[in-house]
Amino acid sequence: MRASGVRKGKRGQAVAGTVSVFGLLKRGGTVLTAIIPNARSRTLLPIIREQVAPRQHRLYG
Repeated sequence: MRASGVRKGKRGQAVAGTVSVFGLLKRGGTVLTAIIPNARSRTLLPIIREQVAPRQHRLYG
């Protein structure tokens, strides 16, 4: 008998032959998607910086 919250099989591992896709949802409903080689910060941060206008990322003040 399994403890609650434990699932069958391996979790969190990509199946061979899959493609990683990164998406951003902008205000107004615009969606940007990009096929990426991996999900590391050095891959994702340039995409994010290119799409986020300077000083627009502040949440408060």
